[in-house]
Amino acid sequence: MFNYLYYRIFSTYKYKWKDNIPGVYAVCILSILQFFNILSVLYTVETFSMLDLNMKKIYYGLFVGIIIALNYYRYNFLTLFCKLEKKWKNEPKNIRIVRGYFVITYILLSVFIILYLANYTSSNN
Repeated sequence: MFNYLYYRIFSTYKYKWKDNIPGVYAVCILSILQFFNILSVLYTVETFSMLDLNMKKIYYGLFVGIIIALNYYRYNFLTLFCKLEKKWKNEPKNIRIVRGYFVITYILLSVFIILYLANYTSSNN
């Protein structure tokens, strides 16, 4: 799933918006979305259990940095864009559209869920 998401973000920046550094954007956006997903799980665990994770903002930045570094390594040394493009470049248009809706839904849900949970936990503290 993350490979496809990376591919779609990268190809959007490269071909549609003609950007010079699409890999940087794709890695950063993917990493932030992954961070939001992990943080959503942590917020949920903290909210519905007696655990107090007491995470400080500096740890968030460090954690995002680690995720970015791991994704950078993955997509620049292990899973190159050209391999992903070869796999999905010729996918049928109707499948591409449906998968595009899933990508957009995933991005929106990741953002809205973390915003909701952050608001919920801050209002209950």
